[in-house]
Amino acid sequence: MSYLGADEIASLPRFTPDRPLKLLLSACLVGVPCGVDGTSYGEADPKLLKLVTLPNVKTARFCPEDFSFGTPRAMPDI
Repeated sequence: MSYLGADEIASLPRFTPDRPLKLLLSACLVGVPCGVDGTSYGEADPKLLKLVTLPNVKTARFCPEDFSFGTPRAMPDI
């Protein structure tokens, strides 16, 4: 895993409410009830919730399983 250096971090754009950081999030990570039985998989991480509620962050919460199969749905049988 590589990390950004100080120069790379300084060169990142400044995110504002007018030009927010745009994130695509897995819906289950923020507590959206998209589990097989129509419930959530538990509480969202407090640090993640703090990030997604910042005024300079815009999120799209998406669950590919919910989009494809809906919730609640039958438990898959392989």
